[in-house]
Amino acid sequence: MSLSAPNLKQPYYIGFWNDWSKVSILRPVLTLRSDYAKIFLVLLTIFITIVGSQLWRIVKFILHQVRSDPHKRDALYHQQQAVLRNSQDPYGALWYFAQLGWTWRSSTSRSFIRQLPVSMVALLQISGFLVASIFSGQVVTFGGPVLLRSENCGWANQTAQMTYDWQNQCTIRSRSDFQESANYVRTCLESQALMSCQGPKWPRIDSSISFGHTCPFPDSRICKNGPEGTVQIVSELMDSNRHLGINAPKEDSVQVRKALTCSPLLASVDSGYATARRANLTRNEIRNVSYIMYNYSMNAAGTKRIAAFVSPQMTKTQSDPVRAQFQAPYKFHPGNIAHRNKTVQSVFQPIPELNASNADLHIMGLANNLVYTEPFEDVWFGKTIPVPTGTGGLQTVLHYPNQTFAVLGCASQYQYCNPTNNQCSPWGGTSSIGQWANRQWTSYLIRDIGFNKKQNGTLAVVRAAIGLTSFIRFHEALAVEMLHARDQASVDLQVSGPLKNNQTAVEVKYWHDIQLTTMQKLLRDRPQGPSTPENLYVGDIENVGPLCHTQRETARTQEYASISVFGVVIVLVVGSLIIGLSWCYEGIARPVVRWWDRDRGERKMREWNSGELLHVQRMAFEANGIGHWSPEEKSIPVTARGEVFEAPQPDPNYKRSRTWL
Repeated sequence: MSLSAPNLKQPYYIGFWNDWSKVSILRPVLTLRSDYAKIFLVLLTIFITIVGSQLWRIVKFILHQVRSDPHKRDALYHQQQAVLRNSQDPYGALWYFAQLGWTWRSSTSRSFIRQLPVSMVALLQISGFLVASIFSGQVVTFGGPVLLRSENCGWANQTAQMTYDWQNQCTIRSRSDFQESANYVRTCLESQALMSCQGPKWPRIDSSISFGHTCPFPDSRICKNGPEGTVQIVSELMDSNRHLGINAPKEDSVQVRKALTCSPLLASVDSGYATARRANLTRNEIRNVSYIMYNYSMNAAGTKRIAAFVSPQMTKTQSDPVRAQFQAPYKFHPGNIAHRNKTVQSVFQPIPELNASNADLHIMGLANNLVYTEPFEDVWFGKTIPVPTGTGGLQTVLHYPNQTFAVLGCASQYQYCNPTNNQCSPWGGTSSIGQWANRQWTSYLIRDIGFNKKQNGTLAVVRAAIGLTSFIRFHEALAVEMLHARDQASVDLQVSGPLKNNQTAVEVKYWHDIQLTTMQKLLRDRPQGPSTPENLYVGDIENVGPLCHTQRETARTQEYASISVFGVVIVLVVGSLIIGLSWCYEGIARPVVRWWDRDRGERKMREWNSGELLHVQRMAFEANGIGHWSPEEKSIPVTARGEVFEAPQPDPNYKRSRTWL
């Protein structure tokens, strides 16, 4: 039995679909395997090359007509006109113009300058189609947006089997999800080096962080530092389509916003929230160890305060064996509660000062047993005190924290919105929207927002993903690994590099980003599900089932490509119009030229026709009295039926004029 994702031969949908994260004309997408996409791209490039050569037919005609002059001109002019008339593409024309400039440099003035206007036009078209070819490559995106195929749609149902093996597998899978997200946050969201970002790319969810908020708990006096120590981070309004990849139009999408507000709590014995106790143990090395009971919880009857967690009280002068019994670099003590319709669901019952009914409560006790190489001051990690030392030639001053245990309280809230009418629910905890039952939500927070059937299904899936990434599961999966400060710590030396003066804010943002990234990951994994379909949590089939075929992501492999249908249509339509116009432009231009320039229009068209290669050949034959040719108005001259003759030969007795020397 395994919770790994199934190894699908074809994990993505092949064919046409609409990407609802884009504007209307850009939505149609064609997904192909890379082999077929490469063939398609080659054909598209060939088509663009053909279009470029056909466009030159039109451009050179316009240039020829604009430059046509009824007055006598030198041979260079007539050669330029001949090049324009007979060149097949701008590359050949540009090469001919360069040769003309070089060859005529000693026979006429400004020979190169006279080539510039026509050369610039040819160069402009070459450059334009090089750019067009590059942009045509953007029509095909290897590793672009794709739709996931649905196999075992759903998530592992942790309650499907009440066995240690199954529960252990679920825990391992959850830890793997959070660890992958933590790595993504570090390498892709926090790192400035984009090359270090590996794996799937999630749509970025921006969040704003601010300080100076009021205490998030009912009794603000429990917040140790008041507003000065309170940090809040709020995500942007996450769209189920754009940010979470549930491919659907606006009228079937939902939006959600997450807020996390944290503040250090009073935790001293003098504050009344902690009690010191002597250990009732007989072992000599730990006989004198005292414990601190942090009384943030109530007993089941709600009549007595009890310890939410316990921490040994250590001093820096305690013997090393004693410290080794109890201390790791950082030790984490999490406690969590959640609310559903104002009913507490919790691993402990909070005291009234902390019992906020419109948020999930998280209490984290941090045992800080490190010394630091540099001083810092933070509301949760404490303030360091320099202590002289000098062992083995190492650093002579280390910095000890002024507190070995501190408590941080956090309140997480969610808000759900309907993008079709811009109505939003009040802020609430993870379970604030209740359950979907009897075709409606059991919570009063959601019913009046006006979600339709498809939106309710989307909301159910998003709500489930939020539950799977709650702080309770987050703590269970990572425990002390969720601390960003661990990156600076050396376990063997019990020494840490410097922390930031706002380290609490760094930690809060880190947790916030990991939860949001894990939510994106779980939604991406849902269509393919684990390899044990008998233990799936699917949800309401009527509303949630269709969403198994609507999950969008950026392909995790270059073996699949997404083709913009709009881009292909534009290339084909514009290219076809250019090709069609290139074959009939003379018929269209002839009456226009004659109407525009009555005096010279007919002469310009005759110059164009007579300069064509076959007409030049005709005139050469006629000059030698060979053949009976059709009128010059025809685009291709022909002789009388059955007429044959030899090609004209140069007269060996003819001597060319040398007066130009």
